[in-house]
Formats: sequence, C-alpha cells, structure tokens
Amino acid sequence: MSKQNGLSQDQQQYPPPPGPPPPSYQQDAQYPQGQTYYQPPSQPAGNQAAPPQQPQAVARIAQFYNPPQNPRLGLMRKVSSCCCCLILLALIIGLATGMTRRTQNRGNYYYCKTNSECTSRFGSGVYCYNGVCSR
Repeated sequence: MSKQNGLSQDQQQYPPPPGPPPPSYQQDAQYPQGQTYYQPPSQPAGNQAAPPQQPQAVARIAQFYNPPQNPRLGLMRKVSSCCCCLILLALIIGLATGMTRRTQNRGNYYYCKTNSECTSRFGSGVYCYNGVCSR
C-alpha cells in the first residue's frame, strides 16, 4: 500500500461526483433526512406475538409416532415405518435394475460340444466356444 499525506490508499478522500444526486437520494419535504420511505406499523409494547402453532395434521402424525401413554408402541411404529420404506426402496431399485439390465446372450445359453449343435439350433454364424453357443 502506498501512503500519501498520512492516509493509506483505502482511506483517501475523493471529490464528490459532478451533478445532482439521483432522484431517490434527493431531499424531499415529505420525508425528512434520515427517515425511510417505508415505516413499519407500530407494535403495541405489551402485546407479544404468539408462537405459530403446529398444523393439525403435523400434530396428529407426531401423536401417532410418539403416543404419550405407550412409548414402546411409538418405537415399534417408527421401526415398522423404516422397514417399509427400506422394502419399498429396494423394490424400486430392484425393478429399475431388472428392467434395464439385459440378460446375457439374451437367454441363448445352450451347452454344446460341437459347432454343428449350435448351427442347427440357432442358425449360421453361431459357434461352440468353451462349451457354450455364442456368436
């Protein structure tokens, strides 16, 4: 940083820009200096806002998973819900995997000893390779 007249470069004074300030910064008789254009409504001092209450559906779900008179039932409900979610997730992933994976050789496994066995079963261009018919 260069120092000039005892001030660092960040603290140097620059002259104001030429011309009048933009309209939003000009002084207006309606809004004295320091007052904002929007003034929030005044709040009564003694009346504090009540905390927001839970919607009824959320309260019912919380009551279902945490019944005050039977905590063991709540735990069993949580465990069974978790198991159902895992089973559903495994089912979705398993179906997606099964639908996208091709069966190897499209199910044309045929154990052979000679090329003629493969040619007679699958047509020309199929040969016996390591005991399995393949193209």
